[in-house]
Formats: sequence, C-alpha cells, structure tokens
Amino acid sequence: MISARSHDVPASEIRLIFNKIINDPEILNLTVGVPDFDTPQYIKNGAKRAIDEGYTKYTHNAGMIEVREAIAEKLKRENGIIADPETEIICTSGGMGGLVLTNMILVNPGDEVIYPDPGFVSHYAHIKLAGGIPVPIPLRPENQFGVSSEDLESLITPRTKLWS
Repeated sequence: MISARSHDVPASEIRLIFNKIINDPEILNLTVGVPDFDTPQYIKNGAKRAIDEGYTKYTHNAGMIEVREAIAEKLKRENGIIADPETEIICTSGGMGGLVLTNMILVNPGDEVIYPDPGFVSHYAHIKLAGGIPVPIPLRPENQFGVSSEDLESLITPRTKLWS
C-alpha cells in the first residue's frame, strides 16, 4: 500500500524518541522544538477574531495577497530584498509544507540537492521523496556551523540542482 519511494526514507529518529517520551512528565523534552510556553494571548485573540470575521475559506493558491504584501514589505524593510508579492511570494501551511513543496516542484529524479548537516531532520527525506540525491554539506564548528565556500564548491557537480 505504501509507495516504493517512501521505503528509501528512514524514519526521523527525533520523532521516534518524541513518540516514546511524549507523555512522560519526568523527561525534559528537547526533541522537536516545541516551546515551553503557551501561545501568546494576542495571537490567540487574533486567530479567534479571524474566525469570527469569516477567514475560514480557501485562499488564493499562493496565500492571501494581504499577507504576501506584508511579507514583501518586511523583506524590503528589514532585509533589503525586493520581492513581488504577486509572483515571487507564496504562503504555505508551515515550514515543513514549504520545504516539501519546494523539493517536489524543483527536484527531478537524479538531481543532486546539497543540504546542511547537521540540520533540519526532514531535509534528507524531502529530497529523497522528490527523487533527488541528498548531498550533505558539513556545518563545522570552525565556521561557526556555517557553510564554507570551499566545502560548497567541492560538492557542486553538473547534476547539482539546488542548495536546500
């Protein structure tokens, strides 16, 4: 019943540990990045207000234009990046959805994708599911866990499609 491509993707070890300890009050859970504080009240109030105002329907495939315009303004103001909210910004249902979508849209079977290691546990899985070849690039302490140009250049081949 499960697709053949899913057999090439190992289970997330972090999620396996999380599933074992989720209900154990004696264990400090540092596995999946869940904050140890409640969602701030102003965010809860905003979500409730949005529901009350009818924001409960499907949006444009790229997300609400008002949100994309706000993102474009933030990028310009804080990052010096000019992005067209109509054609260059999309909203996804979280970071995981964005990463999967990116790989499924851009990666063809056999394309190499360079990803940070150590890094987000799902990078490898997303690349494999898209039919790509995951190529880890080391994040070294001597580079403040950043990428060196030498390491990156050494991994680029004619089959390299992107750096994830």
